[in-house]
Amino acid sequence: MTERKGIYFGTIDAVTNDIVPTSVRNASGNHGIASNLEVAIRAGNVNVSDNVETEVLELSESSRAAQERHAQLLRRIEAEKRARNIAVPTIVEEVIRRLRQLGEPITLFGERPADRRERLREILSRLELEAEETGFVHEVLADIQQQGVGPDAGVERAAARETATAKTTKPQENQLFYVPIRNERLKSVRATIFSHTASVVGARLKRERQERNISQEERAQDS
Repeated sequence: MTERKGIYFGTIDAVTNDIVPTSVRNASGNHGIASNLEVAIRAGNVNVSDNVETEVLELSESSRAAQERHAQLLRRIEAEKRARNIAVPTIVEEVIRRLRQLGEPITLFGERPADRRERLREILSRLELEAEETGFVHEVLADIQQQGVGPDAGVERAAARETATAKTTKPQENQLFYVPIRNERLKSVRATIFSHTASVVGARLKRERQERNISQEERAQDS
């Protein structure tokens, strides 16, 4: 085996003159870092021009659609975040009255009172976002907030409503959807229909009872 040659540590100053160009070597020796920058600018490696024209490319349809979806997602997240901090009334009649004020449907198909209350909360949060973006419905929201939607106000209104309900013959909840009949002819027609229906149903039930008794007597005789 051949002997391993020794490893020597040192510099490559002897080869530097062959690697670095003469212009750069002279500039670094005379003016330092500033001269190196000037040499790089003259060589075209550094561009410091102030008259650079910028070109803005239009986004594609898919990119614009992705941006719109992202904006809608952020908007929905912000609406849900605000909806959790919006106070809404807990009384059914108050919720219905607020929906009427906002021009929204009172009840959707299969909607329960709790669902109606959550829908009012979402509508108020959406209106608040639209108010910030377009300056719309400020007066409506201010009126809703001034009417008092806190828990204490709801309890006070509930106590007053229970007192008023005790003095009336019908519950307030039933009176909310009660429509009085002012047509006397319609009332008479309905009364006639009811009396006829009652007589027919009474005769049918009487006949069925008689038939059932006869069948029971026949079974008793056969046995």
